[in-house]
Amino acid sequence: MTAVKDDISEMKKDISGLKEDVSGLKEDVSSLKEDVTELREGQARIEKKLDAVYEQTAELTEFQDRDQIGLGGNQGNPEVCSQ
Repeated sequence: MTAVKDDISEMKKDISGLKEDVSGLKEDVSSLKEDVTELREGQARIEKKLDAVYEQTAELTEFQDRDQIGLGGNQGNPEVCSQ
């Protein structure tokens, strides 16, 4: 009978240890969820900045193309300047 009581006591200790482990894992999962949320928000900010850079680059390229076609484009061309 004492052996059974000892086994039950040992199982209770094991269960208590497992509960602590589960509690720690739940905290880790919660922390990871927060990290994922922060990473997604950061990714969204980066994508928004990249979109702005892409648009600015496209506008700059368009401006340079218009400048080369318009008045500024003939300045370096000796054939056009001599006419």
